[in-house]
Amino acid sequence: MRPLCALAVLCWLAAAAVAPREAAAYHEATIHLEPRLWFPALSVEVRSSRGGLTGDVLTDSDLAIDDPVVPGAAVTVRLRPHSLRLEGLSASADGDTRVDRTFNFAGRTYTVDTRVTSEFDALIVALDYGYDLFRTEPLAATVTLGARIVDAEARLTAPELGFAGEASFQGVVPAVGILLVAHPVPVPPLSSLALTLRVSGLTIGDRGSYFDVDGAVEWLPVPTLALRAGYRFVHGRG
Repeated sequence: MRPLCALAVLCWLAAAAVAPREAAAYHEATIHLEPRLWFPALSVEVRSSRGGLTGDVLTDSDLAIDDPVVPGAAVTVRLRPHSLRLEGLSASADGDTRVDRTFNFAGRTYTVDTRVTSEFDALIVALDYGYDLFRTEPLAATVTLGARIVDAEARLTAPELGFAGEASFQGVVPAVGILLVAHPVPVPPLSSLALTLRVSGLTIGDRGSYFDVDGAVEWLPVPTLALRAGYRFVHGRG
């Protein structure tokens, strides 16, 4: 999955005391709640072999899968220098087309010009422990260690041929990463403007890999609310 564009609104809610300075509000909030909404460009490759038939690689363009709207949410609890973050996102997309080639999928042969409906679902749950390398108003850096629980499924149906097939992947992928936060403008009211970069991922060889790069610009109009717009690239393989 490769969400190439993300436009999100991020709400940060401080459940504990926050320092009065705008820039400090971002760093010192004990609890962050983050509702997100993405508009990604989805790139999918799926393959399934069964019953002695080797499955062919199918892409989202083969199946005319539409790009989804992806909701997500995260919660971060910070007890400096430690933090714990839980994030989840769910993507669903479908397609309906007459295929322009013959292919095998999950032990069935789909012939050219057959109408094929498809569904793709993915659920990713991320859990990270973070430790602050340093945390100042101009710049902060946190290293993270965690895991990504991935559940993905693709289903194909050929109504005219009277059969269907599916392929799925479930796995847990470890992830290491880093979070960087910079406040480039020290003068109010832009002292709360933040540039953020979160990078995480790892590979477990042939069983799978997961990489996530999330960069954004954030601004706090009030100490307990941030607006966020950014770009995110997520790649998973299993």
